[in-house]
Amino acid sequence: MDFEQRIENLYRAVLRPGDRAVDCGAHAGRHTIAMARAVGPTGQVLAFEPLPEAYGRLLGNLASAGLRNVTAVNRALGAEASTVPFVHVLGNPGFSGFRERVYPDPVTAREIVDVEVQRLDDVAEGRAIRFIKVDVEGGDLLVLRGARATIGAARPFVTFELGDNSIARYDYTAADYFDFFAALDYDLFSVAGEPLDRDGLVESSRRQAVWDYVAVPRERGVTPAMLEALRAPAR
Repeated sequence: MDFEQRIENLYRAVLRPGDRAVDCGAHAGRHTIAMARAVGPTGQVLAFEPLPEAYGRLLGNLASAGLRNVTAVNRALGAEASTVPFVHVLGNPGFSGFRERVYPDPVTAREIVDVEVQRLDDVAEGRAIRFIKVDVEGGDLLVLRGARATIGAARPFVTFELGDNSIARYDYTAADYFDFFAALDYDLFSVAGEPLDRDGLVESSRRQAVWDYVAVPRERGVTPAMLEALRAPAR
């Protein structure tokens, strides 16, 4: 199952010209570029990538794509504005994050770098946001906590990554993810379109058959187009 393609299918189904979207953990821009095209020249994408090398590739890819509707920020998002140590996994920066995680393959080359952290609530400043994608190797709930006011007010669709291996060194569990969204009247689904209650999310995080999840504002509901996007094969 191509999780990244299903995430793209989803935001292409819900984003409209003129919308705003957030890509947290943008890396080189795989989703940033697709989001920017989905919202069109009248829309905006905020893309956050703390690692300088990945941020440089992001800027280069945006320039090559000729996109002017992206604000790229060389910072991380988190629960508090600060400067924090960040684990940079050399050779596989996609596994980098606020803390070490259980890696799928042995990792011997890593360094600790300091990164600046902002809260999305401080950056968004009350602006309407339609879609938020978070993929930060276990620190996703920290990002979400720093975006609580924005999520509560703007009611965006949200995708996030979760698995017991990625959150093993954080002081929260999969159940805390469910409780965060339940308190905001959101329903949760796997990236395959399976609805999940609290126990279902905990078990899915333990099994790790999928790594990505979708949070949908209860009042918006899940449309047939969204379910088709999640269940469609990769294009």
